[in-house]
Amino acid sequence: MRWRTSCGASTPKADDYLAKPFRFDELLARIRALARRGGAERLEVLRYGPLTLDRLRHVVLVNEKPLDLTPKEFQIVEFFLLHPEQVVRRTTLLEKVWDMHFDPESNVVDVHVGNVRRKLQKAAYEVLIQTVRGVGFTLRRSGRGVPVEQEPEDVQAH
Repeated sequence: MRWRTSCGASTPKADDYLAKPFRFDELLARIRALARRGGAERLEVLRYGPLTLDRLRHVVLVNEKPLDLTPKEFQIVEFFLLHPEQVVRRTTLLEKVWDMHFDPESNVVDVHVGNVRRKLQKAAYEVLIQTVRGVGFTLRRSGRGVPVEQEPEDVQAH
């Protein structure tokens, strides 16, 4: 398909620009052309083991049950799900999740990852985020079905 550009020339695949005013049918034709061409697909639902993250609904499920996370914890889980079983460096998390550069005095990554790890472990009964000493963390399944000790506030009197 050939499109007329704003400079009057006819160029193949010049469907990424639309000058005003435009007709709606031309807009639809260009959208269809871009869709046919494909490109990077963004997965709206990410899964790994018992963990499911729905980007549209902003929900994390562990074993089909919702997990209560802060917005920053949600971003951490999302980053790990985009890089399962890969070692993720602390500096990478700081840059990608916090949009900051490395600060050797800060333990913000360790604190937040620790909180996420505890919440996931309690819900999944297994350690999903593991520490790689001196490097960072990885999302990897460990032993299955290992019970986690209940916190005192979770114990109910009979």
